[in-house]
Amino acid sequence: MKHPIRLMLFQSTNYKVDSEKRFMKLHQHSSLELSYIISGEIILEFYSEETKKIETTYLFPHQFFIVKPGCLHSVNIPSSLVSLGLEFVTEEGDILEYMQKSKYIVKLPLAQKLLNDFQDILIFHDNQNVAYLLNQFKKFTSENANNIFLDEIYELELKRLLIEILKCTKESNFISGQNIYIKKAVSYIQANYNQNLTVKKVADYLGISEPHLQKMFRNNLSISIHAFINQTRITKAQNLIANTNFPIKKIAKDIGYNSIQSFIENFKNIVGCTPTEFKEKEIHNDNLYFFEDNENYHESKIV
Repeated sequence: MKHPIRLMLFQSTNYKVDSEKRFMKLHQHSSLELSYIISGEIILEFYSEETKKIETTYLFPHQFFIVKPGCLHSVNIPSSLVSLGLEFVTEEGDILEYMQKSKYIVKLPLAQKLLNDFQDILIFHDNQNVAYLLNQFKKFTSENANNIFLDEIYELELKRLLIEILKCTKESNFISGQNIYIKKAVSYIQANYNQNLTVKKVADYLGISEPHLQKMFRNNLSISIHAFINQTRITKAQNLIANTNFPIKKIAKDIGYNSIQSFIENFKNIVGCTPTEFKEKEIHNDNLYFFEDNENYHESKIV
């Protein structure tokens, strides 16, 4: 008899700068998704039920996020990424309702509160052993395929993972642990990427020198602030191209480019193709998903 909660393991992935899979369209699914950043960074966009708009956050190594079933979201990769994750699904109906009714969850007030308060996404810093346990899932299922105690092992590992997650630090600030100036700079860039934004303007806003700001960005994020501004703009452009019918010229202007040629050059340098080529791929090629298409996924558009 199969365990009522089924896991789908994301293999450890290594996405490079030139990978077509650096961009994910906005989508939603009925599973509970957990993704762990081993190295690199991601830009996570999601629809917030609280603000009623698409919000953006950045995640770094040793952070992981959990996406609520039905939450509209996408993951974009600025440079390279190695990640690992799990999806939790059940044939018993809604996965969250199933977990909330679990006799084991009922005994854990912290788990009950976490599930009851769950909105959109949860972000954690792994100060426990979550990465190790995620790797263990693949190992124990492959090594114990014919073990008569597989269901019991499976259940114990799930319980152990839940305990480790509850012990982790839940992030209220999306880039907690980073330099306070980096946090302010990222927030400022997110709010003003569509303006005539320069490194000097960001440094002046923070009240520090340009060289100091550049050094902090390279030390903390392994990227120059100028490149970060461009990547923020191009990520916004990718979502606009994928999810609207706006002309390329309007998109370029809306994300802060005065020159259409400059926009096209930057887009091609970062994405590996022109905006028009990207649009064609988006229309004719479903290969921009990180995951194989299946009935558990539902593509969504923002018009």
